[in-house]
Amino acid sequence: MLAAALLALVAAAAWRAGTYVPSSAAEWDATEPLRRVQRGRARVALTFDSGWGEDYTQEVLGILKAQGAQATFFLTGYWMDENPEAVRAIVEAGHELGGHSVTHSRMVGMDAAAIDAEIGGVSERIAAYTGCAPRCFRTPYGDWDLALLGRVRMKGQVAVTWSVDAQSAVNAAGLRAALDTARAGDIVLMSLCDAALVTELEGALAALRERGLEPCTVSALMGEGNERFVEAREPKLRA
Repeated sequence: MLAAALLALVAAAAWRAGTYVPSSAAEWDATEPLRRVQRGRARVALTFDSGWGEDYTQEVLGILKAQGAQATFFLTGYWMDENPEAVRAIVEAGHELGGHSVTHSRMVGMDAAAIDAEIGGVSERIAAYTGCAPRCFRTPYGDWDLALLGRVRMKGQVAVTWSVDAQSAVNAAGLRAALDTARAGDIVLMSLCDAALVTELEGALAALRERGLEPCTVSALMGEGNERFVEAREPKLRA
């Protein structure tokens, strides 16, 4: 027990330093969301959040196919309801789906039942397309606290944020410039409503490869494992 506790403390400290992330099974004891993963292979996880207004899903899928790249799409329940053909296209192209809540409401401060409804509702929708619950969940706006992380883990998933923000609306330098800063282990945030994807994504992905970086899904960055969390007990959260 003492050895396990010491290992958990060392892993947590290294994670916060941005140098190491344990296997997915150890995420049960995480005190922060997953932001980056340093592994032996030089990989960068591409993630796209479902958006609002204009939608560039089909264009993104075409660019990813042309580049031979895989990505994780964090989808909201309401977006899935409104865009079933786009969801099917994402799945048929072999990309990973992650939950992004049902309503995209701020989840910090919600009671446990409301949080579970947001996580469970989008997970059920994803399972209807893929046959299984998602491995990853991204909280709306990237907001989190320990209570919310605990509910995500109780639902058998890993909370994922990002280390590179490539949404041009909040990154004045632009999408291509943001991806040019990515390094091995980073998780890149992009939005399907960002028009810059159409003009900048293909070149940005080509530039990643030229620097020896392989675009991939979040699960591929974490490392594929056979273990899956189960809803079993309330996690003990450290303050």
